Amino acid sequence: MTRTLRVCLDLTPLEMLDRHGGIGRYGVYLLEQLAELPEGKLGPIELCAAVSSREAPVPAQEALRRARDLPPVITPEQHRAQRDTLLGPRLDAAGIDLFHATTPYFAPKLSRGVQITTVHDVISVVMPERRGLRQARQWLRHRWHFHPYRHFLADTACTRLDMISALRMRSADITVVHLGVDSQAFRRRDETELRALLRRADLPAKFFLCVSSDHYRKNHKTLFDAWCRVADRVEEGLVFVGRQLYRSTFDEIRGEVERRGLQARFRWYSDVDDAELPALYQRATAAVAPSRYEGFGLTVLEAMASGTPVIAARNGAYDEVAGGAAELFDPEDGAELERLLALVAKDTALRASLIVRGHERVAQLSWQRCAEATLDVYRRVLRV
Repeated sequence: MTRTLRVCLDLTPLEMLDRHGGIGRYGVYLLEQLAELPEGKLGPIELCAAVSSREAPVPAQEALRRARDLPPVITPEQHRAQRDTLLGPRLDAAGIDLFHATTPYFAPKLSRGVQITTVHDVISVVMPERRGLRQARQWLRHRWHFHPYRHFLADTACTRLDMISALRMRSADITVVHLGVDSQAFRRRDETELRALLRRADLPAKFFLCVSSDHYRKNHKTLFDAWCRVADRVEEGLVFVGRQLYRSTFDEIRGEVERRGLQARFRWYSDVDDAELPALYQRATAAVAPSRYEGFGLTVLEAMASGTPVIAARNGAYDEVAGGAAELFDPEDGAELERLLALVAKDTALRASLIVRGHERVAQLSWQRCAEATLDVYRRVLRV
């Protein structure tokens, strides 16, 4: 008789203050889809999840219930310390055969089970904020944190190539598993539902939308400058949604908005809840993703699922995720972005084509497909 093999998925990023970040959402969506697979497809695998770095893992369905209600409880520093020291003994005591970390850093120390991890990007090595000694330290940090894992899942082929070239990792140790998008959450709404969801009564009547923090690679200034140059030719304003990590970026852009008299057409929201975000996508003329580097690009898929045209930087990952369903531009070429903003704003046929192609692309990148591909990796690592 085949022994039951316990696979534990890492949901511990949910306990941090930034629980609605992409890594936390990835873990929940993946577990939901794995739990919905037919029992025969799982074979001898029994699913559970670690919701807290201080506690033993719990069955999949209990983990999903807790994940939906769990409040922000600890800081990232506390999370890392507990994950590094407390979680491993609890996984060993629970008889975990495979632990799937949703982030590779501060791996729990296991004495018996194997560990795999998903690598979403290697930005700090490929595009560091500072070079020289700091970049070398980042390289060593990645190699140290990656050491405990037997196998790696990369969100895109682009990330996989970066891991091989920048970190000298073996290609056989990395499997590309594309993420998905929750098509139901980002479906098109009717006007009544939109009005109920949108709490931003002061939104511009028309606008381009950019969803991301102002991390140094996100390229907000290039988008803002291109919009300023095209603002007298289009009706669209510009709306940023995302955390303001660098006050200097916000202050510089806000000062330029006031100098140009564009206050009525510009917004920057640092906090938007999950229910409201799809409505913002749907209201936008287009979603713009100007980032110089990404490991995947969930916002591109979210916009497409919302029926919103996408303009995205040609940065490797976005090209791969968009799959021909977005207008692409060189992230260093503000003039090219300016041209596309004007084109998409005025060309209704182009917008309609982008919407159709976007829906077709979304159908190819579902969380169910992500779950099935991830299960294949579990089975390969466990040899079942």
